[in-house]
Amino acid sequence: MFIFYLILFLIVLFLFSFILKILDLLGSIFAFIQGLIVSIFGSIYFLFLLIIFVAISFIATHYKHSKKEGISGFENTRSWKSVFSKGIIPFIVVFLPLSFFNKELFFSIAVAAATSDTISGELGVLSNRAFYITNLKKARPGDNGAISILGEIWAIVGSLIIAIFSYIFFNLNIFEFILIVILGFVGSQIDSLMGALLENKGKMKKYTVNIVAIGLSILLAYIFLL
Repeated sequence: MFIFYLILFLIVLFLFSFILKILDLLGSIFAFIQGLIVSIFGSIYFLFLLIIFVAISFIATHYKHSKKEGISGFENTRSWKSVFSKGIIPFIVVFLPLSFFNKELFFSIAVAAATSDTISGELGVLSNRAFYITNLKKARPGDNGAISILGEIWAIVGSLIIAIFSYIFFNLNIFEFILIVILGFVGSQIDSLMGALLENKGKMKKYTVNIVAIGLSILLAYIFLL
């Protein structure tokens, strides 16, 4: 019965995301498949955390979206590439042999990094005072590797939101809560750094940067907890 209700719930989410243009068709399909698999092999709370991420991304994207339409990299509707690049690492974490660590913790860090990067990018571009993370020189909002004080604040907020829900869902301790906040934020900074050093030079694509940055946040967590 659980599988039946789960699939029914995911179908509703699929239609909701596609009709409201939260995700494009392929993005909605990938989200459906990911939600089904992480719920079965992880837990239903993994799905809830992903839903929270999508909801935050949707709100951040559409906040003053008319002002952001001319900015490089702006997506009104999330494409499948965006969904894949932000969701593939949390998806992989579900199947990693991390039984000796808290798998919920690693999943939460991956989602926190994705959320932190997304919300900082969507809301940070509204600041007129952007600068490159590598040399602090003035940058245009939306440029690869560009950050702003506003964006950094939202990066922390995004990571904090995921940490709060993870703390509630997975019964984590305070240390794990703080680790999610910090490494979620760090993942966003890695994304900006790689954008400046690699994406701007054509050595890496935007979505590849997303995947690697989130993956590195997980690797840092693993190394820290050894």
